[in-house]
Amino acid sequence: MRADGRIEAGKADQIRAFIMTATLLSHPKIYPEVEEAFATVALPPSCARLRDALNRYVELNETLDSETLLHHLSGSGLVEEARLVEALSAAHYRPDPSESAGVVAKTWFSWHPLMSSSILVLREQRDAQAEIWKAKRGAADEAEAWAKLVKYNELIRRAEIGEYGADT
Repeated sequence: MRADGRIEAGKADQIRAFIMTATLLSHPKIYPEVEEAFATVALPPSCARLRDALNRYVELNETLDSETLLHHLSGSGLVEEARLVEALSAAHYRPDPSESAGVVAKTWFSWHPLMSSSILVLREQRDAQAEIWKAKRGAADEAEAWAKLVKYNELIRRAEIGEYGADT
């Protein structure tokens, strides 16, 4: 899936944060799988409150499903905030409730590298790889170092133009 062209560059991180959060509201079963990565995402306040509630929900519940999550959010006074996040993300991506957890997790993880903080990390890794390639010029494994450098540049290019989704 490709990012909706209506996403303004300055709002991309915020919209992706809404999308990532809304996906977890629809598919809380994947939360334990993405929890560590989600903790690294800079979120708008509404999404941060929902992330905190999701953390508490996962700690308190053995079975993770939308119905019990909604009940938990209701008790936390966050149902309206959750509905707002879902509505804001729906213009760009609407999670399919019947999608398998594996597909949903793969899609969720495809957005994570598109966040600005992740792109900065990719650039740092690319720069380090460029130094490795320079050091290996003329060596037998120069082509391998070059291929890795090209891959980093491709990942950065795709992230900067907003390609995301399970099919990228």
